Amino acid sequence: MRAIIYPMSSNTAHKRQLIRRAVGLISLAAFPITLYYLSPFVPLAGLAAGVVSGAWVVFGVLLLSALFLGRVFCGWLCPVGALQDLLRSPEDAPRLRTAQLAIVRFAVFTLWIAAAVLVLVLAGPPRRIDLTFMTVRGISVTDTAGVVVLGGVLALFGILTAVLGRRGGCRSICWVAPFMQAGAGLGRALRLPQLSLVSKSAGRCTGCDVCAHRCPMALAPRAIAVSSTSGTPSYSRSECVLCARCADRCPSAALSLGWVRRLRRAHAAPNSSKAR
Repeated sequence: MRAIIYPMSSNTAHKRQLIRRAVGLISLAAFPITLYYLSPFVPLAGLAAGVVSGAWVVFGVLLLSALFLGRVFCGWLCPVGALQDLLRSPEDAPRLRTAQLAIVRFAVFTLWIAAAVLVLVLAGPPRRIDLTFMTVRGISVTDTAGVVVLGGVLALFGILTAVLGRRGGCRSICWVAPFMQAGAGLGRALRLPQLSLVSKSAGRCTGCDVCAHRCPMALAPRAIAVSSTSGTPSYSRSECVLCARCADRCPSAALSLGWVRRLRRAHAAPNSSKAR
């Protein structure tokens, strides 16, 4: 396999992180509106009532966006991701590694899918689409019950972050992440251009591991970048949320976000492995 890298135009590191944090805080402030569109319960309640809820549409959009953008939503737009970044600095040591916690997350996701299938079998196929199901004019939290649910979700992710360290909720129980990981994996399988962490130059990296200390997902960004650039498989790549903290803090400027496309060697053009 070969990788074609289309470098992104870069702004200053400080500006990029300011924008990312601002977008995350806006998303967190809007969570009372968007809560039920990201809920794991509302889609099941909708299926039981014969309805395809807006949450299913959102999950589908996230899956499709991940074909090209990977887990950008997690790093830039997720409201509970922004909450966890407020509660824990990426420099805080994680209690458990991401690979260990991912087992829990995929077990939760498997049980959720099994529940959806069971509801479909018992209730039959949906009869209509209601994008605002269980909301009031599209707003999720409008009563005391909604406030309790919102508080419970925020408390759950806050506690997991306090106990497990950097983005503990994302790394352990997030039910949205598997949709995007599936989309990102499908995008790579289809050899679509995909946003990823890449190495600017193998010779630039000094092995200081500053990138690892800045990663909110407790990953090894240097290894992810090498994997993305060379086109070799990497599980950690699917865990990267593309927040660019590692690239923006890299003292040797060895990392960046770039568009990567994998091609079959037999069909690659002679100069296809060069950066454009």
